[in-house]
Amino acid sequence: MRSARIILITSFVFLSLGINAQVFIGGNFNISQNGGKETDGSKKASEFNLNLSPQAGKFLSDKVAIGLGLNFGFNTTNSNQDVERIKKTTSVGVVPFLRYYAVTAGKFSVFGQANAGVAFANSNTTLGGNNIEKTKSNSISLNIVPGLSYDVSERLALETYINIFNVGVGQTSSTLNGNKETINYFNAGGGLNDIAHVGNITIGAIYKF
Repeated sequence: MRSARIILITSFVFLSLGINAQVFIGGNFNISQNGGKETDGSKKASEFNLNLSPQAGKFLSDKVAIGLGLNFGFNTTNSNQDVERIKKTTSVGVVPFLRYYAVTAGKFSVFGQANAGVAFANSNTTLGGNNIEKTKSNSISLNIVPGLSYDVSERLALETYINIFNVGVGQTSSTLNGNKETINYFNAGGGLNDIAHVGNITIGAIYKF
């Protein structure tokens, strides 16, 4: 499988750089499910979603860090009608990144991070047990975003990305029942009005070894 080979090669290149410098780990995990029944006893449409995004990196100096993130996803939806429509999607991706800490003041640091992503996804839809739709897609992307870090201790740091500037380019190619489509995109934005919304701020953490 081409996607697996790319991920294994990229992982090997990253690990071959050595572990002499300070390394760190982080990532995300999410699992969700919804569904239910109507008052007449019939089932409502249901959905299951699983995402796993571990990441690891290391500091080359006090200001520069490199790392690698992996993304794994699985999603399935079921119409739960008399003739069931079931769609299953699996995805895998690899995201190398380069981070530069531009400003450090006490326990706070402001950094910029560049992410280069490669992702692959396969989707299959059945209706009444018969295959009606197959989709394969792959995408590449490059994004640059700023972030803020706070050192809780020598080994634990909290992080968040701030909506003050972002830029990204990418391409997605998909094949639906033999028909191929390619989409190119570019996005850029910035400003001071919506840096963050209280109650909707996402904060993550990394652990340093």
